[in-house]
Amino acid sequence: MKRSVMVKILAMTLALVMALSLVGCNSKVEETTATEATQPATEKQGPLDNTKFNMYYKQEYLCAFVCPEQMTEIEKLVVKVFGETLKGYTGVDVTFVNDSADVSKYESVILLGNTKYQESKDAYAQLAVNYASAAVKNDKLVIAFSSLSSGLGIIKMLSLKFSNNNFGEVRLALNYSDTYNSISSDDNFPSFKHADKKIDCGEDTYMRYFSDVDPIEFDCYSLEIMAAGFEKLSERAENGNRFITFANKNNYAYAYYTAYSNEIRIITGPIDALALEDYSADLATSNEAYIASIPQPKDGQGYILKLPDGRYLIHDGGYEGDDRVYKALRNLQPEGKITIAAWFISHPHGDHYTAFIDFIRDHGKDSSIVIERVIHNYIHYEAYNIDGSAGVDTSGDSVKKLYAAIEEYMPSLSVVKAHTGQVIDFGNAIVEVLFTVEDILPDALTNVNDSSMVIRVTMAGNSIMLLADTCYASGPKLNKMWGEYLKSDILQIAHHGMWPSVAEIYHSIQGDVLLFSAMRSNVAYYIKSERDWGDVMAVALEYAEDIYISDADGEVIKLPYTVKNNKSELLAFLG
Repeated sequence: MKRSVMVKILAMTLALVMALSLVGCNSKVEETTATEATQPATEKQGPLDNTKFNMYYKQEYLCAFVCPEQMTEIEKLVVKVFGETLKGYTGVDVTFVNDSADVSKYESVILLGNTKYQESKDAYAQLAVNYASAAVKNDKLVIAFSSLSSGLGIIKMLSLKFSNNNFGEVRLALNYSDTYNSISSDDNFPSFKHADKKIDCGEDTYMRYFSDVDPIEFDCYSLEIMAAGFEKLSERAENGNRFITFANKNNYAYAYYTAYSNEIRIITGPIDALALEDYSADLATSNEAYIASIPQPKDGQGYILKLPDGRYLIHDGGYEGDDRVYKALRNLQPEGKITIAAWFISHPHGDHYTAFIDFIRDHGKDSSIVIERVIHNYIHYEAYNIDGSAGVDTSGDSVKKLYAAIEEYMPSLSVVKAHTGQVIDFGNAIVEVLFTVEDILPDALTNVNDSSMVIRVTMAGNSIMLLADTCYASGPKLNKMWGEYLKSDILQIAHHGMWPSVAEIYHSIQGDVLLFSAMRSNVAYYIKSERDWGDVMAVALEYAEDIYISDADGEVIKLPYTVKNNKSELLAFLG
């Protein structure tokens, strides 16, 4: 064959491999059965070079193509690409059989993926993360790969070997051996056909944002992420939204598509900052669950949730001073070891997070207290220094203060960053992350309360919506993203009751029980105010049967919840 023709075929093959990595979301690898087999060459057409591993000669495949009986999605795609690559040189379709098929009548075999053959097992045992290998072992070509990107890479390397053959044949040297290392660093993260905006979210995390996209493009870009060395860990879909978690040895990539806005966001960060899906513990079930407010000197927010396995979740904590979180815990559990499975911090305002700093300063080294992790979503501190409604808000200093306190008092504490759409299992208790500050980006944050992380805790048969200080921009976005899916039993009223722009959320949540993280006198004012606050409260009150106010003494609500029908009495008391 002329050199120019071979170059064209090579270019076409490489283009095909890249195209399939982009549009492989529309490809399907057909399942094979043990009875299917590549037809052997019944008649040798001309002399064969027995010093080579012969794959194809004069319109015939001379070997069996074997893949695992139960293939992963990545294996399916690599198998597809390998078959199309060979067809690009031979013009003949490749048929794969699964590893239960009888291939004894073939002189040679190609093993692609983690098959049951010992040669495949040996290859995978020696395979490093992000690597792939291909080697001729006696009468077998063994191809192994640890990720989509490494699998596609080793196929590309094989195609270069194919291009060195004469027309009408595909052969490899009997001593052929190659390895391929895929790209995995953030600097080489895949670009996208849309504008690629990379936003510094602080603490070595970055967000890429794409607008005007659709679910198919999201699928295709997900393949590109895997082609950059990331493995898919989980996938979730809800209300038209899509959420996928990827990871490699050092980093994670969390990608999600929001249906109402046709946007894709991809957050990358160090692997130890990834919020995992399972934080359950092998503990005896206590059969006691509740949510208790942490007493505050004024309108601060802090809640303790007792899990059925005996551990606790803390939400915010409230103001600093008076050791209020520890006292509340010991009031609930006077003796024994206290294990906090997670401390959630919604946003960097002092009435929500400063109690946490007090707690780790005073009890971080207390053997009777265990904090397993803190979960938050703070972006780069400079984003919080804004012109707020009360003047210049320098919550960026609060971000630095939090990290500095952890470094000083509990440097070994696990600090993880949760993202919208994640579902975390604490064992008989599920936490859903429904909104984070990343849903505001790349727009500027104009009010720090809009950065509130919204979570819903479901346990003991009840769902508890914790809105923190959700307000102007975050409220409408939250409602558009989730809609009726927000329906919950217990609703923590947003920003202590004093924000508009959340009425539609209250219509969606329809909480039977309202939690106010405020003083009684203030709640009375918020409910009766002639400003927008009163109208918003009327929406929440329309659905509610009961109202609980944190006040200076706190409240304990046992779960599963039994309706008390206290709304009328409490409203009358409030005047």
